[in-house]
Amino acid sequence: MKKIFFLILIFFISNWGFSQVELTFSSLDSITYQLYLNSEWKNLVKMGKNAKKNAISFYYLDYRLGIAEFEQKKYRKAAFYFQKVLSEYPNDELGMEYLYYSYLYGGMYEEARRLWLTFKGDLREKTRFYDDDLIINSFGIEYRYYLPENYEAVTNTTEELNQTIKQSLHYTNLYSKHYSKGSFTFFNGLGFLFGNSKVYDVEFSEDAINQDVFQWQYYASGNFNFKKGRNLLLTFNYANEKLTATGTETTSGWGGSLRQTPVTYYYTTLNNFVGFAEYSKQFAYFDLGISTSVSNLGQEFQSQAGVLFTLYPFANRRFYWQNEGFFQYYTKVDGNNTAFVIKQKLSFALGNSISIEPFAMYGETYDFIDNQAYTIYNGLDRINYWYGVNFNLKLGKSNYFYVIYQNYNLANSYKINSIDKQINYNSQTFLGGLVWNF
Repeated sequence: MKKIFFLILIFFISNWGFSQVELTFSSLDSITYQLYLNSEWKNLVKMGKNAKKNAISFYYLDYRLGIAEFEQKKYRKAAFYFQKVLSEYPNDELGMEYLYYSYLYGGMYEEARRLWLTFKGDLREKTRFYDDDLIINSFGIEYRYYLPENYEAVTNTTEELNQTIKQSLHYTNLYSKHYSKGSFTFFNGLGFLFGNSKVYDVEFSEDAINQDVFQWQYYASGNFNFKKGRNLLLTFNYANEKLTATGTETTSGWGGSLRQTPVTYYYTTLNNFVGFAEYSKQFAYFDLGISTSVSNLGQEFQSQAGVLFTLYPFANRRFYWQNEGFFQYYTKVDGNNTAFVIKQKLSFALGNSISIEPFAMYGETYDFIDNQAYTIYNGLDRINYWYGVNFNLKLGKSNYFYVIYQNYNLANSYKINSIDKQINYNSQTFLGGLVWNF
């Protein structure tokens, strides 16, 4: 009989609110405790909402609501309640453990790490997810292959062509991450890009010449994590690009014979610098961020301002939607220019080990700063849009493998008999990477 009365009382309170049934501290404590014992997480959360409307809050209610949200995998929402619990009882180890895993499973990794550093004894060993005595806490390697379409202009023998056509490009990168004993995380990478292009330029030769491309690149970033989900990221990217154009010339040898002589037409070195800063704030259901960057890609000044909005509709990282918008100012291509760029990404998990992330970018631009300045686009051709998909596979407890396919639509500018022309073409890239976490 008591159980029937209890269920009826919950029904009235959940559906009719306080206008029909008045909640008190004692009744709310009794009802939420019974819901907690019965693992009725949804009804428990409903009671919590009603309590909030009536300005009722206390330690055990927050504890139960935190567990209810956690059990429903709404980890970011659960973190909010366990933060309140620990604000009253900072040494509650069970609350600390729940908050730690709420951060970790909710994708708030820096928050989880900072909390873990405060743990002692068995709790520290039980929840350990990296070795804080190591200098390198994560190491990765990746390789990207570029596959452009053939977009060489068709001309007759009387026309003069001036065009650069990418033929092959390869990129490899090594990177590592270090966690300090406090709130600072340092990430750096060293990359190498190499390949060649076919160049038509009558200033050097009537025939096509080969241009070798080699670029080495160093990237460094430091993230400062502050309380309440705030992060400040500062990054620097330097790329040293070398272009060497070679060909052959026909010369006369002994007795009037002809021979082919190798010729170097030019050797050019370009130094590219990028500075980037981003400030972000994490909430239960979304993240907000603003960013800015300055660079001299292609030896031209460029600035880029951005805003970031990431929505977590279920308060976890099993599904989220990320949107980025950029306003770009650059001096490349006939003086002052501006561009608006929109990036979008969806991420959804398939089980506990696999996630898939389709993404796209829209907006015509030349040089572009991407992925918090980890990736820079400093080619000659204009970017019209791109799309692709990222596939992630977790290996064991903390290592993972990823594959990224990306298709770019680009515009190549060239000249025939000194008349400007343009052609759109597609270029595909395939990237694979492996990360070890220690």
